[in-house]
Amino acid sequence: MNYAIKFLSGPKMGEVIPINSKKITLGRSDNCDIVLENPNVSSTHAEIKNVDQRLVLIDLKSTNGSFVNGVKVSKTYIDVGDKISFHDSLVEITSQGRNQGLSLVSDNSLAQSTDTDSQPIGLAVELSKKSDMAQKVDEKIESLVMPGIYKMGEVLDFKWLIAVFIVLVIVITTALASIPLFQILKSSIQAESQKRALTIAKTLAVLNRESLSQRNFSTLSIGSALQESGVREAYIVDSNGMVIAPAQKSGTTPDIPFIHWGRKQIERNHIVKQISSRYIGAMFPIRFFDNNEGITKTSYFSVVIYNMGDLSYNKSKVLSLFLQTLILALLAGFIIYFLLQRLISYPFRKLNFEMNQFLSGQGDQFENTLAFPELDKFYSGLKSALNRESFQNETQNFEYDRSFEMMNLVEIIGYPAAIIDFASQTFRASNPYFDDKVSVQLKGQKINEISDQSLKLSITDLLERATQQPDQPHVNTLDFSGIENEIIIQSIQGSEQVAYFIVVIIPIEGD
Repeated sequence: MNYAIKFLSGPKMGEVIPINSKKITLGRSDNCDIVLENPNVSSTHAEIKNVDQRLVLIDLKSTNGSFVNGVKVSKTYIDVGDKISFHDSLVEITSQGRNQGLSLVSDNSLAQSTDTDSQPIGLAVELSKKSDMAQKVDEKIESLVMPGIYKMGEVLDFKWLIAVFIVLVIVITTALASIPLFQILKSSIQAESQKRALTIAKTLAVLNRESLSQRNFSTLSIGSALQESGVREAYIVDSNGMVIAPAQKSGTTPDIPFIHWGRKQIERNHIVKQISSRYIGAMFPIRFFDNNEGITKTSYFSVVIYNMGDLSYNKSKVLSLFLQTLILALLAGFIIYFLLQRLISYPFRKLNFEMNQFLSGQGDQFENTLAFPELDKFYSGLKSALNRESFQNETQNFEYDRSFEMMNLVEIIGYPAAIIDFASQTFRASNPYFDDKVSVQLKGQKINEISDQSLKLSITDLLERATQQPDQPHVNTLDFSGIENEIIIQSIQGSEQVAYFIVVIIPIEGD
């Protein structure tokens, strides 16, 4: 595999540098293979070695350290996808195809490749083309469709945006699902209508068969058929298509193409056809034995033109069914929305809690437990930034134990002296002169625990003034055993704030 370094931040952000040798060095020096122009990067900060086709990162005792996926390391294996930070330069290890970058294997191994490689290479090219096409489609969607979606996220509360999309999906899905439902319903109505029309035509033929056999046309009747719901027209016609019944149309030829088509289907036992989206035609052959020819012949047809409207679905009922389905889908969608918005907000709530724990010192790490690659990248980058910041703060704002410093200071001062800790407001050290002067040993006591009220009020006042103006000494006067003394206080600065106060008592000499 061919590896490369992709810069995600810093002065070289966006650059991709192939790893084309067994070892490369990174640092501020011009002698390094990859120069990182940053004063906080060491001259020779780190090196990356290729050991048996695996990369190893080695920190070369740099001042600010090297971090892999947010964890400070001295030497570790790295792989594709790992993010490495050298101060403010964040890089990612990526892979390259055969035709990209410089190979890490020798020329001899390449020369030994044979024609058997051609098939995998061809497959790789084909997959590459498909990948390029998918990437182009993704870029089109990202540039044309998603800006509007992202804008909606700026206008609407995120949970309402999720709700809008779920409702849209439900409405569209319900509407689309209704289309085949209506088609099935329509097909069912057509089948039932054809069956009913054919039954009426058969009944009409049976009722008039005896009159037709006697050629007594005056007794033919189609009234029973016309009384059936949905029958628009009914006829009895001969084999030439001429109307025999009803009597008022006897001798005419109806201008109905279905009848002329149907009388040609003499071999069929029944004829039924969808004439239009609304009407169905049904014909039933009436056959008699021909003594002259000695065969049974179709002499007449009973014809029914049937209107499917009587069996068609009620639009109001269909609309009601659609609304009921939609309401049920919305109820299911509400449950999905409730669970989905909780699922989406969970990693952010978890991250916020773990970050607060981490920043307050109550937790030492946070990990993504969800199978979400983009969130993995976010966690990795965030941990890298926080660990780097934490490391810098530790090195810049380190407070060492100053207990010995405090004891030494009070001992070398020739007057009564004591040290008061700023954070705890507690006496941390005092010399024997101070203990004799105040007639009590105050080491370990808090200011508010001083029994001498005059001394407590005076020191409290001095502490407030020294805190507000830490760059200069502050003085009060107080009598001890009838002798007036000055109480002087001076603040000593730590890395970020006042660390402690020195209190010295000096007698006021008379004129």
